[in-house]
Amino acid sequence: VLNAGWPLRMLGLDVTRQVYFSREDFAALPQLDQARQLLRQQAPGWIDRVESQGWEQGGCALHDAVALVALLDDDLFEWREATVTVELEDSAARGRTMITASQQPGSNLRVAVSCDVQSCYDRIRSLLNASHER
Repeated sequence: VLNAGWPLRMLGLDVTRQVYFSREDFAALPQLDQARQLLRQQAPGWIDRVESQGWEQGGCALHDAVALVALLDDDLFEWREATVTVELEDSAARGRTMITASQQPGSNLRVAVSCDVQSCYDRIRSLLNASHER
């Protein structure tokens, strides 16, 4: 995929982990449907797990939701042209991606290096609080 020549954007954990929801944020979600009820019910257990692993404290990142925001409004992110290589030889590191700034103008790959954290948080919160009629 990285060598296919398609225009690509990559959004790493270093960026998605910046946007984080606390236990209180999850508890405040409306119970408008089964999906949000499930999210409210399962979030505390997930937060317990990420805390026990030392990944985060008091909440957790919503990686997929941040990726959705990047699709909906990529202006909330700072993107840089880059070159990505994938380790294939070292079995211990196989599959690891290594990103370097691209020296070639017009690169087909853009990597998010930062985001407007508050705006991303607000957008996700707005989407989760929205009432959708069928």
